[in-house]
Amino acid sequence: MGKTMKLKDFKIAVILGLIGAEENTPKTKWTSGLTSFKVIVPQEIRYDSCTHMPVHGTSRRCALCSTTAVPHKTRWMCSRCNVGLCLTEKKNCFLDSHRK
Repeated sequence: MGKTMKLKDFKIAVILGLIGAEENTPKTKWTSGLTSFKVIVPQEIRYDSCTHMPVHGTSRRCALCSTTAVPHKTRWMCSRCNVGLCLTEKKNCFLDSHRK
């Protein structure tokens, strides 16, 4: 079963999907009041089948495998989702993140 979302977030996602608008910055969700956070990319953007390209940039935390206890840094990010994702021979969070 998938994650549940707040009614307000669902309505916004439906509206953005219907009008074909793009959301440039993903929403952030703070975990347990700590200073670290996980970025949540709306499913409409994350699973659409176009324009997701890995881009080499500045060092940032992987949005998929990084945790508070074990932070994973990567220099790769998704050009569409605007989040850091691991992309190495041994670990491919970029591909795993965009698969349902």
